[in-house]
Amino acid sequence: MSEPILETQDIVKHFGGIRALQGVSVRFSINSLHCIIGPNGAGKSTLFNVITGMFRPTSGSIRFEGRNIVGLPIYEYARIGITRKFQVPSVFESMTVLENLNVSMHGRSAKAEWMDRIDNILDIIGLEELAEVPSGALSHGQKQWLEIGMAVMPEPKLLLLDEPTAGMTGEETQKTAELLLGFKGNLTVIVIAHDMRFVRALDSHTIVMHQGKVLSEGEFAEIAEDATVRDIYLGRQ
Repeated sequence: MSEPILETQDIVKHFGGIRALQGVSVRFSINSLHCIIGPNGAGKSTLFNVITGMFRPTSGSIRFEGRNIVGLPIYEYARIGITRKFQVPSVFESMTVLENLNVSMHGRSAKAEWMDRIDNILDIIGLEELAEVPSGALSHGQKQWLEIGMAVMPEPKLLLLDEPTAGMTGEETQKTAELLLGFKGNLTVIVIAHDMRFVRALDSHTIVMHQGKVLSEGEFAEIAEDATVRDIYLGRQ
């Protein structure tokens, strides 16, 4: 793997007597795509919460571009280039698609300077013809794409997505995979996912978590053939 943009070293997180993370060490290279999979309770979302400063780790370090970011105020994450999308869409439903994208850039630049970027993002997420439509009128999948667009509007270096295809149709799931594959080479994307069709379509570096630890990692084709992974998560055919 090339030089990492993000690296965790021996991350431990306890909630009382519950050991949610038990020495997680992972590396994410620059401008690459990664999936994190595992059964419920494996520690995937907890790892995201620790990486983005919502939880402080019990011990361990998190380095972003070589800088230890443990203890960094949450409001600083967007400033250093880290954005996150949660599982449930949180767009402003009374505002248009265009207005939502504008809001995501609040305080970062002058509006006239980012209109070309808005047009580009609308094209990428496939909502250019719906720019003036209130986001509340969008389908579930379209809301997910809009929120992904909002997350990448400020040109982050690292994007974390938690179950971006939850509730989507098969066609929407495939379009989401194509959308994320389009970011490769320009942005580091880390995705938590359960849908194996989606993970297979991404065909990227995949990390398998189980009981707060990294069970296995590698390219998806390798992971899918791992007997232990199939037993614990994928299920034997």
